[in-house]
Amino acid sequence: MKSIDIQKLLRVDPSQASTYDLPVFPKVIKLDANESPYELPADIMRQIFQSLEQARLNRYPDPSYWELRQMAAKEWGWPAEQILPGNGSDELIQAIIVTFGGAGKTVFVPDPSFAMYRIIAKSMGENVEEIPLSDDFDLALSDLWRERMYSLSQAGHLIFLAVPNNPTGNCFSRLAVEEIIEQFPGIVCIDEAYVDFADSNYLDLLPKHPNLIILRTLSKIGLAGIRMGFLLAGPVIIQHINRVKLPYNINILSETVAKVALSQKEAIKPSIAQIKQNRDWLYEQMKNIGAVRVYPSSANFLLFKVRSLEAEKFFEQLLAEGILVRGFSSQGRLRGHFRVTVGTREECECFLNGLKKILSSA
Repeated sequence: MKSIDIQKLLRVDPSQASTYDLPVFPKVIKLDANESPYELPADIMRQIFQSLEQARLNRYPDPSYWELRQMAAKEWGWPAEQILPGNGSDELIQAIIVTFGGAGKTVFVPDPSFAMYRIIAKSMGENVEEIPLSDDFDLALSDLWRERMYSLSQAGHLIFLAVPNNPTGNCFSRLAVEEIIEQFPGIVCIDEAYVDFADSNYLDLLPKHPNLIILRTLSKIGLAGIRMGFLLAGPVIIQHINRVKLPYNINILSETVAKVALSQKEAIKPSIAQIKQNRDWLYEQMKNIGAVRVYPSSANFLLFKVRSLEAEKFFEQLLAEGILVRGFSSQGRLRGHFRVTVGTREECECFLNGLKKILSSA
């Protein structure tokens, strides 16, 4: 048998490129992945099935996805020519880095924030710098960071900002975000994955800033399974990303479902409103538990910390109660913290009961 050291053939040192591990725990209340707990309304599901019956699986989809882009344009008020669909936001993040990254450039990401910005960038050999957030998880633009990010001699050409931020749930100061868009000498990507649960967005800035990209997704409002993201930007950015984007990147089944969902967005809004109501109720309930520190959120999840228990022990005890949340075991700012997705009212009550039971026996 031929002997060869695969490690020597890798593009990137594996120690520099971590993975996004997602363990599977069957038969639990799943509150770990920021999915909607509500299935799509029955009327929408019927329309989806009817549309899927017409899908020609023996043919490739329209490579331009023009009809899908027109529906997205109607939803967000941005020209269809300047919208690109992607296989989830992750694919679009990768396409942005492929297009604008490279040797001698730096990808800036807040810390803490969505792990995939760093993971994708590192896996492609990019230099990554993490901007530490303030104690309340806002952008802390010190003179040092302004010099590092804004200097024309600085090689940094990409910055990713999740607003609302994942996993902290808060929206960054608009003044700080607008300053970065104005001053950063490169591409600014604002990831609005959770914007449906927030009170504001940055779409109004797109016409004014040719270096601005906004990402949207259908994953958080009940369509996580179809992996559908969208990139909105000016025509020059769209042109260049189109050159590196893989053809037929959206399969015809996901495209069909997304078109129905976008045409029926009003019918999905009640479940979004219910999630926001559940979030606010859950936050108030958790805030009244003395051993818990919970952070306010503009997303569909809450970040919290249990002060009196070891994090790993708490995770296992909650799992034994049949409830799965997202834990953060790193040595960084989020060590000992957890993120709980806002579920149905019944799921939120089960989580609270499990939390109180564990604390009462601690």
